[in-house]
Amino acid sequence: MKVGLLGAGFMGHMHAFCYARMPDVQLALISDVSLESAIDIATHYGGRATTDSTEPFISPDIDFVDICLPSYLHREYVVKAADAGKHVLCEKPIALSMEDANVMIKATKAAGVKFMVAHVVRFWPEYLQLKHIYDRKTLGKLQTLTMTRLSSYPMWAKNPRDYQHHGGAMLDLHIHDVDFLLFMLGKPRSVFAQGNWDHIISTFGYSGSPVVTAEGGFLPTASFPFQMAFRATFANGVIEYNSCRSPTLCIYRQGVRNPEYPELKPELEIKTDAGGNIDTPWPYYSEIRYFVDCLRDDKEFKVCNGETARESLEVISYEKCSLEEKDKIGIERAQECTEG
Repeated sequence: MKVGLLGAGFMGHMHAFCYARMPDVQLALISDVSLESAIDIATHYGGRATTDSTEPFISPDIDFVDICLPSYLHREYVVKAADAGKHVLCEKPIALSMEDANVMIKATKAAGVKFMVAHVVRFWPEYLQLKHIYDRKTLGKLQTLTMTRLSSYPMWAKNPRDYQHHGGAMLDLHIHDVDFLLFMLGKPRSVFAQGNWDHIISTFGYSGSPVVTAEGGFLPTASFPFQMAFRATFANGVIEYNSCRSPTLCIYRQGVRNPEYPELKPELEIKTDAGGNIDTPWPYYSEIRYFVDCLRDDKEFKVCNGETARESLEVISYEKCSLEEKDKIGIERAQECTEG
């Protein structure tokens, strides 16, 4: 299959790196407003560089498009892909507004093309270990879950506070953890958010009374390292992950003196410097491999798709409502707030 890649930034580089290691996929075209950036990817991973963003849609050789453009452009180019009859993989978030997300899902369904949003944490090995333990009740009932995702202000944001273009830390960082919570626990019954678009700390209410919090934010210092982490306390143990440590994942079982460090076997053992805060391509490879396999076998996307991505954006909108009202809100009230 041949792919047309739109966007030659950090994520475009990461996706191209993965395609170059898939024998059944050819990176045929790379489009970016910067010809130099597109040529850089083409030089390393193959394909033809262009500044013409229409080429991936009009070329009959392109089987699907991969959209790694800024978030505010997602709606425009997903709809273009649908109109051109191209299957589409789009980076997260699905969009910056529920209206845009609904338009994108409607357009791809009407065109009969497959549409997946790349929420990569659903493919991240440490997070999958957590979900595995939760689903199988290996450590008993979940009592608390704390998730963290912090970074210095992104270099690609000309104006870090330009929410109309990237949605702030809520949609660039925090939505990863919101999406994983939905993947593992389902939709929360209530939300209480504090902070702002750049740094938010939220408490999510779930049945069964686990205490669930997630923090995401841009920090005002370039020296702070990117960090993603979680700590889950169960009745019979604790599982902890921190991307800044080695090994990253540790399990503490009740009654066992020594901690356990699960062995995680990557599909890709190579590391890459794509110019961003992540140098491990393994989860991105797994995510894209899943997308390609579903296309090849004509299967529906069950791990993540347009609808699950819209649901994550919807919960973000509930958090915004809580921020505005400065109070805890239930989902019914949050829906009223969002619709209003």
